[in-house]
Amino acid sequence: MDAHKFIKELFSSQIFKETQQLNSNLVQGVDMPLPQKLYHYTSAEGLKGIINSESLWATDCRFLNDSTEFHDGLSFTIEELAKRNSTLCTELSEYLKSDTSNFLEVVTPYITSFCADGDLLSQWRGYSSSSEGYCIEFDFSDSDLWCYNVTYSDLIPVIYAPDKKIKAINSIIDRIIEIFENAPSEEQSNKNLYLPLLANSFRPLLASFKNESFSEEKEIRAIFSLHSVQNEKYSEFRISNGAFIPYLIGSFKQATDKQLFKRAQLPITKIILPPSAGETARKGLELFLDSSGYSRKLITSSKIPLRNQYSISW
Repeated sequence: MDAHKFIKELFSSQIFKETQQLNSNLVQGVDMPLPQKLYHYTSAEGLKGIINSESLWATDCRFLNDSTEFHDGLSFTIEELAKRNSTLCTELSEYLKSDTSNFLEVVTPYITSFCADGDLLSQWRGYSSSSEGYCIEFDFSDSDLWCYNVTYSDLIPVIYAPDKKIKAINSIIDRIIEIFENAPSEEQSNKNLYLPLLANSFRPLLASFKNESFSEEKEIRAIFSLHSVQNEKYSEFRISNGAFIPYLIGSFKQATDKQLFKRAQLPITKIILPPSAGETARKGLELFLDSSGYSRKLITSSKIPLRNQYSISW
């Protein structure tokens, strides 16, 4: 069966419709509330690109910096499935063990990273070279990040603690067992249909898992989920360290009952200068914002009292 026909069959099934509902309520084990204002740390070049293009990039989860990305959650999921006295759970566990690469090919998560804290020293050091980057405050109260007009992103707090990961995974397992048992018999007998669909129910959750050693990052992720046919059409590529990195272009859009439209400007409510930034940095940013149609009043400074060797010229 070719990819287009397979995708069409998946999307018309009752299991697909039920698992989509499940995905919209998947973070039952997360206690962290989702703030309306989120922060994105970036370099000067990154800030320039974001404002000039009025967009943010979302990277294929297989190409993120954390080497355990996605596999951390996958291991937890396989272990929890194996504990269940259920033929379906055994099949899903074996499917995830044997077909991990295909699992990410059927539906691929693309991720844009935000932070819950707009002045976090570890983020300044890690993502914007402490004295040479910026932190952008975005207001998500009236708009969402979209990939063209095809799909919008889910905002999900990253789960670091192992006990919360296990709790969230088991809430998904309980629900997919129920979905399978209530599915039409012809779908229950079609492993090529129900295994990828039920396994896919874990995908948004797994894309929100990260090793607990990263917990101080306070990360919140905008996660786009594209199936293989959409991937071929919408993914772009950039070069990093000699490798081709797949990414999506995300734009902020607002919706009415009848229309989806792009915002006139990005929903930026603040741009924070890094620790030890000097007047030259502020003046340059003011002039850039003037030329881009954004207010100088957006600019504020980090409150971290960090002295940097570059602060004299910076």
